[in-house]
Amino acid sequence: DHLRYGDLFDPGFGVALEASVMLFEPGKKDSLSAGIYASLQIDTYEGSTVSEGAAFIDPDDLDMAAAFVGVVVTTDLGGGGYGQGHLGAGIVRYDTVNAEVSLNAGGSEVQELFEESRRFAAEMRYRLNFRLGPLALVGGLGMRVMGGLDEGESALGDLLRTHAFWTFDADLGLQLG
Repeated sequence: DHLRYGDLFDPGFGVALEASVMLFEPGKKDSLSAGIYASLQIDTYEGSTVSEGAAFIDPDDLDMAAAFVGVVVTTDLGGGGYGQGHLGAGIVRYDTVNAEVSLNAGGSEVQELFEESRRFAAEMRYRLNFRLGPLALVGGLGMRVMGGLDEGESALGDLLRTHAFWTFDADLGLQLG
């Protein structure tokens, strides 16, 4: 049996900063618009103590930063609202994650669970925006698929098996402009 990311980390939280430029606006209300966007996202997932066989593993938090560029498409929903779809690709950087590893036979030590790594990442998300003067209230859902973390120099051996890191995100925020 192998540990999964969900065994080691609780659901997390993050912040994002995004800029977009609409390049194709066919002219009239109720039509599609398209452009490009760039996004920087920073996330933290709190480490969660897990018991596996004769070992107790207490990982540090997993911190990551991701940068994406891609296509954004919007459609006017009327009444000051519009829908916005994103499809992007980029890179994710994971920080090193250490863990305190304790064995039932006694003794514990801090080991490198995952080493710093950079991987390809992709995202897809849909948002609903409601205009409130110069601001818009934004809410939506998204999904990211990112390359897996590199295993560190821990003595856990075959207990860990890295694979793609998937996130399902809920967005809530304000938009300027």
